[in-house]
Amino acid sequence: MATLEGGILATLCVSQKVLFHNGLTIHLDQARIEIPDYWKAKAAYIYKDDQLIETVKAECEYEFRYELAHYNECIRSQFSFSPITPVTNTARYIGWCEKLYQSFEK
Repeated sequence: MATLEGGILATLCVSQKVLFHNGLTIHLDQARIEIPDYWKAKAAYIYKDDQLIETVKAECEYEFRYELAHYNECIRSQFSFSPITPVTNTARYIGWCEKLYQSFEK
């Protein structure tokens, strides 16, 4: 577990030996959002007090479809980096992942 900017707690579980739930869960003060297979999500489920209150459908043809389309457009436009995901964000996200991995070593 790591504490991120703004006091946000983050946990990451990765294993090649243990079968985990393969999805993303975002816990909020009053609710949670569950996204099974988040890298190729077809739906997100919003729960409040453990009751499903909304299902958001978002069909995805294949994994990373939108990321690939975006970076393809960047290349075609001869951008040296993405205006949507600037290098500073990438470095910050990698830093968060490093904090989480270091917490596993403790």
